[in-house]
Amino acid sequence: FAWLGMLGAAVALRSRSHMRLSLLVSKASPIVQARFETFGWTFLTVVIGALLMASVDYTLHSIPELTPALQISAGYRTGALNVGLLM
Repeated sequence: FAWLGMLGAAVALRSRSHMRLSLLVSKASPIVQARFETFGWTFLTVVIGALLMASVDYTLHSIPELTPALQISAGYRTGALNVGLLM
């Protein structure tokens, strides 16, 4: 499920159809629209960077753990977040 959510978010972001406050932005002047766009991308980059640092740390700590049923590393499960954030 995590893989599907991350893949959908990456596709939506690349096609510029991700959720945003387009009503407020569309009523502003082109200069203000450009500032909103710059702020949005900067904020997104900072948030993804912070999430990526935390998720890499979490994945590294979960590698030694084994899943109960399959007896494989839990790093495969937690690695989905890292891959999704990098997409």
